[in-house]
Amino acid sequence: MSQDKIAKIREKIDEADKLIIKSLAIRLSLMEEVAKCKDPDNIRDFKREIEIKENITLWAKKNNIDPDFIKDLYVKIMAENLKKLKEILQK
Repeated sequence: MSQDKIAKIREKIDEADKLIIKSLAIRLSLMEEVAKCKDPDNIRDFKREIEIKENITLWAKKNNIDPDFIKDLYVKIMAENLKKLKEILQK
């Protein structure tokens, strides 16, 4: 494979990475809206967390991505969302 072709593919990978980061930023910013609706003493919604895990497993399978990889990734995403939610509610 030529270096030019590799460079073009890498540009596409960089664009995909930008989309991932932008999507994560949007997801985190939505925590502000969620925080307005949450009881500060009961911020975790375990039913919703189970629903998310079921959804991401399905979406991963439909896109030929290892569901365990996505679940592991979402553990980090959801932890960051919870951290953000707590920060907002403490203000």
